[in-house]
Amino acid sequence: MIKLLGDVLIDRPLDMVFGFLTRIENYPSWQPGIREAQQLSPGSVGVGTDLRIVFVGPGNQPMEARARVTEYDPGRRFAYETTSGPAKIRGFYQFRSDGQRTHADIRTEVQLTGGLRLVEGLVAGQIEEEFRASLLRLKRVLEAHPAG
Repeated sequence: MIKLLGDVLIDRPLDMVFGFLTRIENYPSWQPGIREAQQLSPGSVGVGTDLRIVFVGPGNQPMEARARVTEYDPGRRFAYETTSGPAKIRGFYQFRSDGQRTHADIRTEVQLTGGLRLVEGLVAGQIEEEFRASLLRLKRVLEAHPAG
């Protein structure tokens, strides 16, 4: 299993950061490995909301996963886990406010399945590097938008 841990301080208010990160359609803007993402369940995001994510797989081929929101505590916590796809992925987000800035602690666990398990050792470093770059990109994307 590949465990990714990171935190980022974003110079934007908590409600803006939480809202952005709990809207799955925003993920391609800060995670280059994700080609498209959408909420499948109607209505507002909450526990049980179903998601669809298409990401770049080996050989630059698209791979699809389905996920479900497992935690949703507005302004505090958000989590999801895949329900199908080539990897078991669990993502956890925890937020705390520092005035007009927000600390986002992000933890992701990736367990490759099937034939991909054979290359886990080879791709772990690349996945970790992309994770770190995504945190910086997240900060840039959010801070480029007006705080209001």
